[in-house]
Amino acid sequence: MKKFALISLIIGLATPSFALNNYTLFKNGKTDYKVVISDNASQTEKYAASVLTNYLNAISGAIFPLIEEKDSSSSKNKIYVGCNDKLSDIKFKNSDESFKYFNKKNNIVIRGGKNRGTMYGVFSFLENELGVRWLTSKVKIIPERSEHKFSVLFREESPAIKFRIVDYYDMQEGSISAPLKNNSLRVQQNPPQIVDEINGRGEQPGGYEKFWFHHSFDTFVPVEEYFDKHPEYFSLINGKRQKKRTQLCLSNPDVLEILISNVTKFVKNNPGLKVYNIGQNDNHNPCQCEECQKIVKKEGAESGIMLWFVNQAAERLEKEFPDKIFGTYAYQFSRKPPKTMRPRKNVAIILCSIECDFSHPFTHEHNRKFVDDLEAWGKITDRIFIWDYVINYSHYLLPFPNLDVLQTNIIILKNHNVQGICEQANCQNNGGEFFALRAYILAKLLWNPYINVEEEINDFINGYYGRSATYIKEYFDKVQNLVTSNSYISIWTKPDNEIFTDEFINESTELFRKAENAAENDAVFYRVEVAELGVLYLKLSRNPREAIESGVLDKIEKITKREKIYYTSEGTKREEMIKYFRDKMRKN
Repeated sequence: MKKFALISLIIGLATPSFALNNYTLFKNGKTDYKVVISDNASQTEKYAASVLTNYLNAISGAIFPLIEEKDSSSSKNKIYVGCNDKLSDIKFKNSDESFKYFNKKNNIVIRGGKNRGTMYGVFSFLENELGVRWLTSKVKIIPERSEHKFSVLFREESPAIKFRIVDYYDMQEGSISAPLKNNSLRVQQNPPQIVDEINGRGEQPGGYEKFWFHHSFDTFVPVEEYFDKHPEYFSLINGKRQKKRTQLCLSNPDVLEILISNVTKFVKNNPGLKVYNIGQNDNHNPCQCEECQKIVKKEGAESGIMLWFVNQAAERLEKEFPDKIFGTYAYQFSRKPPKTMRPRKNVAIILCSIECDFSHPFTHEHNRKFVDDLEAWGKITDRIFIWDYVINYSHYLLPFPNLDVLQTNIIILKNHNVQGICEQANCQNNGGEFFALRAYILAKLLWNPYINVEEEINDFINGYYGRSATYIKEYFDKVQNLVTSNSYISIWTKPDNEIFTDEFINESTELFRKAENAAENDAVFYRVEVAELGVLYLKLSRNPREAIESGVLDKIEKITKREKIYYTSEGTKREEMIKYFRDKMRKN
């Protein structure tokens, strides 16, 4: 495995040279401590305090009572959770999500913002001081201890990235997004629905920031509704207005009026979103009419006409919705910034990295144009959101060797002062190459890009794969080492890519046999099988007949059904993939 770029982040206090008191939090199933909340604690602070008591009880076997501040005068040993009158002089940095925890002699204080900060402080205290781990929504590690002592406690943190979207399916579940500090969601459907709401999964305490990042031209000016009577509303390509795979004719004043009217209705019907996107459709056919191209030529980029149009809409919408933000994509043909046009104060630029080589950092020569555009947009606006891509969308199951670059890329984006990052992944279902590990690492990096990534990866693999971890880590390293100086891994890389050698497949197969044999229980064995799907999928794609005859496709079908992996690519259901390969073998 390549060496990760590591930058140390020092949090805490140096141990004084004089002798320190040791305070006993619990011992032999007993404790003298009580958890104290303010008499007017917020709902999230109450939740955080209950989480703390429940986990402390489970770890120690003792009972940590939860009481309000008005009832705490007789208690000598306290853990204060959240804001309270006696600690009103304590300040925390920057945002509601910031927190600090520390001790005042024997008493412990965990304090942060009332909405999410204190909650994040509690989760961090349990993780850093007591070894609790939240690996997925269903897998957590709660170490049992007979005794815990402390002398000096101090930790203070604030988020590096304001809005953090890890767009894996499991991260839409509050029980994992809250401890991993994933504070935002990309709203999926049109009209908006949150995936966790569709599946009956509750929101995290403190809520999410919700972003409607959607290809929305057809939402607000539907081609099926308008084209037959008004083809002039849509893209002119080679002298003909396009009905299929079209964009809007942005210079047409009627288009602006229709869009503003429909966006107004949309915002009123969906008032709880952070950003409403007025974004191009997902194709490469911007309008080539004379009026549109006048602005394009003047601004030297297709983003010129796009921003000219969105600015007008945002200015009109601001009168009724002064607190709302309206986004637009800098995506594919619109990624290059305009020469003179500037986004209005209520317009956000959603810059997309879709063309990049994800086996190398953004600073690599393969990705230079993306960084050039990032820097250019940064000179004309401070409201930039990044839409990044972290998996193979054509083949969810395929090995995707990009873990080495995630930290570097997020640091680059942070240093360019982006407001938020959406790490688009597999939001359709659990599954995909190392999906649980990726979600875990991405969430931690968006909160703090300077973590020791290799330590975090090792910690996760050891906790998630148990006695099989040695072989899974060896396979993980083998995948990352597939990258060469000349490799180019896109979100559409195919199974026949030269990095996937027969040697890699054979050696990986042997590692998975060892990992399966080492698994201590069915749960670990099943996780090993899911990790092997990448190698099985390579075998199936490269030599379907041999793979099917040897039972590889049957094994893929068994695992994906058991794990409820419904999609094997962004547009392909599992049943369709299986049918494709069975039909292919019959034809051959």
